[in-house]
Amino acid sequence: RSIEVEASKLTEIEEEYSRRFAAIADDLRALAAASRGTSIEPLAFRLLSSMEQGTPNLELLSDISSSVKSSQKLLEEFEKLERPEQLLEQMNRVKKELNSVTAEITKLREELKRLEELQRLRTQLSQQLIKAERELGEVKKEEARLKAEHHAVEEQLKEKRRELDEARKAQQEASQLSDFIRFLQYLRTNIFGKDGLLAKSYRASLKRGLERYASEYLQKLGMDYTIEFDEQLNLKIITSTGTASPEDLSAGEKVSLALALRLALAKSLSTGGGASDIIILDEPTVYLDEERRRELVRVLRDAADMVPQLIVVTHDREVIELSDMVYEVSKEDGVSRVQPLTP
Repeated sequence: RSIEVEASKLTEIEEEYSRRFAAIADDLRALAAASRGTSIEPLAFRLLSSMEQGTPNLELLSDISSSVKSSQKLLEEFEKLERPEQLLEQMNRVKKELNSVTAEITKLREELKRLEELQRLRTQLSQQLIKAERELGEVKKEEARLKAEHHAVEEQLKEKRRELDEARKAQQEASQLSDFIRFLQYLRTNIFGKDGLLAKSYRASLKRGLERYASEYLQKLGMDYTIEFDEQLNLKIITSTGTASPEDLSAGEKVSLALALRLALAKSLSTGGGASDIIILDEPTVYLDEERRRELVRVLRDAADMVPQLIVVTHDREVIELSDMVYEVSKEDGVSRVQPLTP
């Protein structure tokens, strides 16, 4: 704004000097007209021409004055002129005005140079301001981009923290699960395993039951044998003459032993809370003599009270008469047929 004010002032000064130059030029034209036919006339026109070109030659005024004072002829010519004193006075006034105007012009030129420098600085500052505003815009864009990236990074950090918390929780749960698995493995090995506490206790209880009931059933079947089992439930038969293995028995004795063991197992499970729901016997009287067959019937009668369901596949009439329900299986035309019978 201050530069514009200075420029306006300089414009006004320049207009004032133009008016003053015009007045001086009018005086010079009057001087030239008044000194027509003398040596002053061309000097006046030359001075007027230099003023019109913007470079007034002040030495011409000195030449005019010297010519007037030193030349008698000029004095005589001046005497011919009307009002020569006024011309000299006018010349001196013109010289003074020209000196003043020249000084003002010099000052004006300096001011114009300063104004041009200020204008150049203003243009430079405007360009710098535009550049700074453009750079500021870029900085704001970069700031917005960085804020967006910062927000995205914060969201990623939140997600990673959440994943880390979940991973830690999962790790903790996995650790707890691993501890629980180790505990289960301990229970399976030391409690429920083959050599575990429960297994040993159960085997010991089962061993006692099998030995007792199998020996009792063998006695009922007419076999004076005692059954024993080792820790691994391997069978050992105690006879009056020593020990025997199942391979040492006759076919009938093997059947009796198998029945005694099966019934002993069912009774042991029943007394231990794990009763067997069903026992199936296929031709149990085969290879048995008449006495043992009668004993087997008595054993089956006792077993019927112990086992919920006892199924016997047999052709023996005594066993059939013992049954609560009888089904006959026959084959007709190549097709097996099952029908209930009254025992």
